[in-house]
Amino acid sequence: MPQPDLWSTPPEPRRPAPAPVQQPTETFDPVAVHPSGPPAPGFPAPHAPGPQGAPPPAPGGERPIIVLLGLIFAFVVWPVGLVLSILGLREVKRTGAPGRGMAKAGVILSSVFGALSILGLIASVVLPLLLGGAILDATEEQGSGTSTSSTQDGSAAEPGAGGQQDVVIADGMPAELQDQFTAFADQAVALVAGTDGSPGAMYDPEAGGLGLYAADGSVSTTVALTDLGVTTPEQVTTAFVMLNEDGSLAQAYMVIGGYEASSTGPTP
Repeated sequence: MPQPDLWSTPPEPRRPAPAPVQQPTETFDPVAVHPSGPPAPGFPAPHAPGPQGAPPPAPGGERPIIVLLGLIFAFVVWPVGLVLSILGLREVKRTGAPGRGMAKAGVILSSVFGALSILGLIASVVLPLLLGGAILDATEEQGSGTSTSSTQDGSAAEPGAGGQQDVVIADGMPAELQDQFTAFADQAVALVAGTDGSPGAMYDPEAGGLGLYAADGSVSTTVALTDLGVTTPEQVTTAFVMLNEDGSLAQAYMVIGGYEASSTGPTP
């Protein structure tokens, strides 16, 4: 088989290689990414890329009214102030609005006033129970009258009866008038006790003396007050002496110079 003659056959012409197809490149348009105007209808607004973990926007806005109300009610009605201040503190934390310090002040003031109120209530209930005995004693002493009392030996004033008698005189009564009443009580009791069947004697201003009652109630004898130790009988407005059935003193009473004085014997 004959071999082709490579030198006599002209070479075929080479076709040029097709040029590579270039992809269209997109240019970055910041206006298109961040348009200054509103987005076209039907298309959502693009979101600007930002770094991950960016801080939230700075807090702002007005102070919640509940914070101010909590601080005001803390001085007026502390339970309401405490509740409103706690709610206001939560509202401030949730929204980031100002007023955190005012809400804390409302909580603190309401708690302080509440503690003081509770302590006062406890003191008003517990102290009277602890001091009940002392208060009752003081009340009894205060209710016994405005007079002062003293005791003296009643052996001379109470014939036939021993023990002590209580002498009660009005406040401010002069010592001279006290001495006159003491002399009257001693001598009048002895006079009545020495009269058989006489239960007592009553001062009679018209007769100017002490009238002794008989057993039947009639006045048997009248004794002048001057004979019973009273040096100023003109100052006496009322006077009487009463004995018990056993002859002991029941009560001697006199109003002299506008002052009251009485002597009471022991209970038979």
